[in-house]
Amino acid sequence: MLCNLTIHAQTYWDNIDFYTTKDGLPNNSILSLHQDRKGFLWIGTFNGLCRYDGREFKTYTDAFLSKEKNWIASVNCITEDNSGNIWIGTRGGLIARFNVQKHKWDKHHKSAQTITTLYCDGQNTIWVGTAKGQFGSLTGDSFTLKQQFTKPVTQIIESQTNALMLNSTGIYTYNIIKNTTTLLNSIPAYHQLEDVALHPKCLYFFKIDKTVSTYTLTEKTPRKNQSIAIQHNIFKSKSGFTKTGNLLFEAENRLYEINTEANVVDITDLNPVTLSLKNQYINFILEDYSGLIWIGTNTGLFKINKNNIQFKNKTTNNSLQKIKHNYIRALHNQNNTLWLGTKEGELGKLVFDTVSGTTISQTWFPAKRINAT
Repeated sequence: MLCNLTIHAQTYWDNIDFYTTKDGLPNNSILSLHQDRKGFLWIGTFNGLCRYDGREFKTYTDAFLSKEKNWIASVNCITEDNSGNIWIGTRGGLIARFNVQKHKWDKHHKSAQTITTLYCDGQNTIWVGTAKGQFGSLTGDSFTLKQQFTKPVTQIIESQTNALMLNSTGIYTYNIIKNTTTLLNSIPAYHQLEDVALHPKCLYFFKIDKTVSTYTLTEKTPRKNQSIAIQHNIFKSKSGFTKTGNLLFEAENRLYEINTEANVVDITDLNPVTLSLKNQYINFILEDYSGLIWIGTNTGLFKINKNNIQFKNKTTNNSLQKIKHNYIRALHNQNNTLWLGTKEGELGKLVFDTVSGTTISQTWFPAKRINAT
């Protein structure tokens, strides 16, 4: 079933950027992505962590990471705690915290197992999943094992019912108070699945019969929705989410977006793109706060702007006036101030009235190199 379906062709893809080590990435293999509460994009690579501020990439080196060699320093996962600090998990078993206030790495925990996923819950507890099936929490510098599974723990989330859900040899709920895990029996059997994508609103299942089905999590028992047939190759492409919880994934050289009701709402043809994603291995997909799609591959980082919008604003005399540039590469909203980054490298600051929406002032700063802090 198609619902409000949009198919994008070649002419739509004027706004696409491709970043590699030539642009400042520490490595071209992108393994994980996270956008923090301030709008910065954190990028986990095959050789360390970096941050993108809309203008440039900055690599954050660490004494522990520097000791790791080659693939051991691969940043498999990134999460953010309630104070805005950034946590990473590596293939070599390192869990590290970057304190954004002090601007330094200040916590480290070394495991003998590859870290596959990290998650911070509403109580500021860091939950850990490993490649050898360990599921537990990190308190201070100590790891507490909660459950040992026979398969890797690949995803941990907190559902809308405030229970932890995790993916290992099945989909489990974890009761923090009782310290018990319960297998969800009202979903497809694990042997019927190729891949699972967990979101607080919905469970997305890629089944071996080449269908995608969804189960919403608004109630205690997941509610099954319809299924759709799509040829998705899980070994070539991992999935991601939009800001609203829709699923993004590549299939047959197209980028699909499906909603929680298993309706296809958007299809983007990837073949016409000059720097095509065709035949790329997609490790991570993320939609940021401004609607840009970020795709991490084995050869670099793609940024796709699907919203080719000309921004307009009201001046103090209520006349309509376009802003200085139409090609906006970055956008961040802070209280009544809108910060814009342009293709030409200029930084714009728009201050507006939060009640009437009228622009109070508009200031543009000339293009120059600004060091990230």
